[in-house]
Amino acid sequence: MVQKTLKRRTVNEVLFDKYTRHSIFLQQLEKGEALRIGRFLQGQVFPSLREKILGELSKVKDIKSVGVIRRVRRLTRMLVSIQKTTAAGMVRAEKAAISRLIDVSRFEAQWNVNTIERTVPLDIDMVMPSHAVLQELVTTKSFGGPGNQHKLDTWFKGLSKSVRSNVNKQLRVGIAAGESVPALGKRVQKAFDTGTRQAQAIARTATSAIVHNAREEVFKANKQIVPKVQWTATLDDRTTVICAGLDGKIFPTGSGPRPPIHFQCRSTIVPITPSWQEFGVTDPPPATRASMDGGVSEKVTYKQWLKGQPKEIQIKVLGKKRAELWDNGKGRVKIERFVSRDFKPLNLKQVARREKIPMSVIKARN
Repeated sequence: MVQKTLKRRTVNEVLFDKYTRHSIFLQQLEKGEALRIGRFLQGQVFPSLREKILGELSKVKDIKSVGVIRRVRRLTRMLVSIQKTTAAGMVRAEKAAISRLIDVSRFEAQWNVNTIERTVPLDIDMVMPSHAVLQELVTTKSFGGPGNQHKLDTWFKGLSKSVRSNVNKQLRVGIAAGESVPALGKRVQKAFDTGTRQAQAIARTATSAIVHNAREEVFKANKQIVPKVQWTATLDDRTTVICAGLDGKIFPTGSGPRPPIHFQCRSTIVPITPSWQEFGVTDPPPATRASMDGGVSEKVTYKQWLKGQPKEIQIKVLGKKRAELWDNGKGRVKIERFVSRDFKPLNLKQVARREKIPMSVIKARN
């Protein structure tokens, strides 16, 4: 009878699995935060605004018959009157989000400390970041990706301004077209629906940012235990080129890009622990020696996953021209080359210039 020898899993492989499972829960958390803020805006903020706007419009028997100048003045006064109400509603939404995100920050830091301590087969004592530090991650740290970094309060102020601008635009178009008050109400609701989607995107991205910032604080406070991290992208056709290019990349703790690198980013980072020799252990037990070799999990990379997908999926992910240049991994251009050194997506001209491929050759492939 032939006995099968089971390969002992390394600490980093176990950590990779635990963090991958954890990321699924975190994505559900992000979705939950998005739904929560959406319900708050649609249930407690926007209805009163809509009622106030329609109430003002109903005071005019025939909006179209009012002179242009008077219409503009009336509309301007009305928009000014709802400005404070909109801002106040967004402040309430922001405060509620901050309270929940502080809890998320503390939870994530604690989960990381517990998980690493329980996985590494050595007597280690992880340092937990202070509550003050974890709270500051929510209130003072910017997020949003390269070239678009803002604090949470700035995002909400921008959202408030965007909602007012959209309401203004919808009302001006509707009034100019002589629409009825009910029709104008539908236009206002359309602006509010857009604002809700924007708020949900902010909530998802903010949650992801807080999770990864809290995780990074744990890693930085324990660099001797987590000296490196690995970028891991979600394997599906919604993954962006920038995340695909970073998938599998290893960075020193405290440096390099971190998720979310764009709005609604679903990538994550996992810790990489040293070998037992690097820990300074002189004579570990055989099990510890085998599991702590410093090796990294041999996950399916995004590039490997994409190679196995149909051509239409590859085109959806990369775009037609990029997919042709990549050519299922056999072409002259690697996925990583679609991302610049500061981790911003490149356009085709930039890629062609880096790879020394004339644009005439690219266009000739049509």
